[in-house]
Amino acid sequence: MAEERNRVSMWLLWLVGILWFAVAAPIVILSIFLLEVPLWPSFSEERTVEGTMVWAVLTVWVYVTPVVLFVVVRRRRR
Repeated sequence: MAEERNRVSMWLLWLVGILWFAVAAPIVILSIFLLEVPLWPSFSEERTVEGTMVWAVLTVWVYVTPVVLFVVVRRRRR
């Protein structure tokens, strides 16, 4: 039972990592191409609260997820 749970959690870890890469890689590539800092806010006067919240969620996903994945993998190896 413990081995099965371990296998499922490993698959889940890989799935989150792949999803993160699928979102973050195009952002980083476009940022390098445009010579910009990835997801740096430059909001105009016409911004909406919803747009700002989408930006915040995407930014947290791109910057926090790899840190969480790194911590989880380090704890699993102990």
